[in-house]
Amino acid sequence: MSTMFGPFRLVSPVLAVVAGIFSAPLAGAEAILRVPEDVADLHDAVAVAPDGATIELAVGEYRLSRPLVVRNRSLNVVSEGAVLDGADAGAQDGMFVAACDDSASDALPSINFSGLTLRHGTGASSRSGGITATNVRLSLNGLRFEACHADEGGAVRTVGGSLSVSGCVFSRCSSDGDGGAVSAARATDVRIGGSTFVENRAGRAGGAVSVADADRMSISGGAMELNEAEDGGAVASLRCEALTVRRTRFGRNAAENGGGAVSASDTAMEMTEAILTGNRAKAGGGVALTDGGAASIVACSTYGNDAGKGSDVFVGEASIADATNCVLWPNGSPLAAAPSGVLRVSNSVVRGGWTGYGEHNVDDNPLYERPAGRDGVIGTADDDLRLREASPAIDAGDNTANVGGSDRAGRERVVDDRGVVDSGVGGGRVWMVDIGAYERHGRSGMSPCLANLAAPDDRFDHADTLAFARLVAAEAPEADLAPPFGRVDIADVTAFLSEFTRGCK
Repeated sequence: MSTMFGPFRLVSPVLAVVAGIFSAPLAGAEAILRVPEDVADLHDAVAVAPDGATIELAVGEYRLSRPLVVRNRSLNVVSEGAVLDGADAGAQDGMFVAACDDSASDALPSINFSGLTLRHGTGASSRSGGITATNVRLSLNGLRFEACHADEGGAVRTVGGSLSVSGCVFSRCSSDGDGGAVSAARATDVRIGGSTFVENRAGRAGGAVSVADADRMSISGGAMELNEAEDGGAVASLRCEALTVRRTRFGRNAAENGGGAVSASDTAMEMTEAILTGNRAKAGGGVALTDGGAASIVACSTYGNDAGKGSDVFVGEASIADATNCVLWPNGSPLAAAPSGVLRVSNSVVRGGWTGYGEHNVDDNPLYERPAGRDGVIGTADDDLRLREASPAIDAGDNTANVGGSDRAGRERVVDDRGVVDSGVGGGRVWMVDIGAYERHGRSGMSPCLANLAAPDDRFDHADTLAFARLVAAEAPEADLAPPFGRVDIADVTAFLSEFTRGCK
């Protein structure tokens, strides 16, 4: 949508502003530039925008002839669906470049993007195919990245500063090195929440995300599926002081070497209520720890992962892992450790059993609801790893290990199944938590009831209605009660109301 001005194409955009596009000087955070209403060309708008300004980009497709560049300034770029296409952006310079010359500054500039799609960007050397940020605070909200490629960080590359990613989608991005979609190095804080990474590929580490020499990184919610790399099919972490992964789904990711889902090297990791299905690697189909890595893995559920060593978890030399309240049910032997690696497993369901460090483990089918989902493919979004009645994972966990008062689906934790004898560790509580990412609500031995979604399980009340409303709002699989399956719609609401009204008798 770049507008040509004939013989006046080279007139300075600053003169255009002075000539009357704006009646008063732009005032930083108060300045709003609308493209193309106020400034016809996006490059010109970025060039004249003062520190802290906002560019509002109208819906449409903008084919970039060169990268957009911002130095030593804060900037917001927002839209309700504009598409930036980098196919014409020139000699592999990427689509957007932001930098601050003073890395020691206490107030690094902020670059915020919202509501855009970036596609077909290509970067070489130090440039990402999409957005490159050096010593800035970069925030991405509700963006889509499609088919971007670079040497490092196919869609996003940050060096220094911080990175926040919320509600974004990264699809078919790639890099020759690290970070098929995202590469972050020497960052103080990397946060990725509620985002989806699908079919991204890295030539070295982190098919979806690679982080190195970071103070801390968190991944919460969202999904990573069909990503590939040499190490860390979905995520690779190198020398990260604190990596937390919470309630993220990892499906069908693959690594040639270690960590089909996650590779953590010289990294301290906490993984809680994650789902790992259908991932594969040479070592650690789910998670691989190497070079002094340490991990606490709590209340996670796995199914169908595969590896030559440790289909779920591999602990390399000088590394340590502690798995508690997990269901580990891969294709092969779930756990393996190098001679100097330490692996402790407690209060978990382990395929083939576990005779190493730890206690209170069982080798018995966890009785997942539908682990391969309705499509019959392990590692897709409809995999249902909730527990069926009489599962050995019910009321068998360690209450002292779980964090928070809700499970992965947002339902209450530590709900007693009166049809099962408690076998867990109470930690001062009467009821025992279930093993795995989901807490089962209901009583084993009773007919299942689709409307019984919240405690207490012996009656239907306002709590069940509120629980169903939350599931519908989140489009959770638990709300998909009636055909056509695969989506949450009015048929599911009707099914819930019908069973609620008749009392599930």
